[in-house]
Amino acid sequence: MRTSSLCRKAACLLMLLAVGLLAWDGYLQAQEVPAEVLKPTAAAKSAGRAYSAVELKGRALFIENCAYCHLARHENPKNSDPGKTVGPSLKGIFGGAKPMPEAVARGFIQKGSSKMPGFQYSFTAAELDNLISYLKVQ
Repeated sequence: MRTSSLCRKAACLLMLLAVGLLAWDGYLQAQEVPAEVLKPTAAAKSAGRAYSAVELKGRALFIENCAYCHLARHENPKNSDPGKTVGPSLKGIFGGAKPMPEAVARGFIQKGSSKMPGFQYSFTAAELDNLISYLKVQ
């Protein structure tokens, strides 16, 4: 009798945990991009252009997945501590004297490196296109 009661309690606890996890997953999916992410940066304002819809989606992906390592701490909405970036700054990687080929950047983002995780299972092809579009205007 005692084992049966313990099993029922364990089953109830597991069910409550499963329901809680499903609710949390729905909560995470329902979250929207913060308004400060969608605002044009100082660089975009000084260039006199607004982001396109594709670039805004790419910016949101960048802030969500890349900003912690690739933005200086004072520019990072996720971490306001001053300091340098963890990874290299990605501003201007598609411009300048030696622009990175898009195929190389795409492969690097997907596969990662010893210091950076790969995002091949995180980004859809459309999301990766959006991210690349945003990086091109940086």
